[in-house]
Amino acid sequence: DSTTSKNLAYDPDTQKVIFGAQYNGSSGSYSAVAMTVNSNGSVSMGSRLIVSGNPAIPQGNTNVDYDKLHNKVVFQWRYNNNFYARTATVAANGTMTANATLTLATGHTANSSNYSTMAGDSNGVAALFYSETAYGNIKLKIFKIASNGTLTLGSGEGEITYSGTL
Repeated sequence: DSTTSKNLAYDPDTQKVIFGAQYNGSSGSYSAVAMTVNSNGSVSMGSRLIVSGNPAIPQGNTNVDYDKLHNKVVFQWRYNNNFYARTATVAANGTMTANATLTLATGHTANSSNYSTMAGDSNGVAALFYSETAYGNIKLKIFKIASNGTLTLGSGEGEITYSGTL
């Protein structure tokens, strides 16, 4: 895909940089790793977390953010025409433990929904923005992050509709 993903987030609680992206190893997946930048400039990595897959290579963008209120990494991706989100907790040694996956939106093909981004407010709430159609309409989904990492989808849905020529 010719899209740009948001692949890095910083966890100030464990002082780790979280990297999440498509993994093309023995079986494709959306995977993540917590990295420590050492005082000598070297980088140490924790164990790989399979966010989604085995095999399930994400379609379009993948996104990662950090929620400071609940100390959770938040991942977002699209696979099999659906948008998903999931949280994980990062341990001091770089090991990540994932929580349950939330379906954010369903029925979105590659042609109509290749672009997405996610942003969190670091206060227990995150938002997914994604393209809805080939005409440039944008949808918004809000979800809450609980202290145990559970995600809850908001009941509303925002939409920005554009008609015309760019």
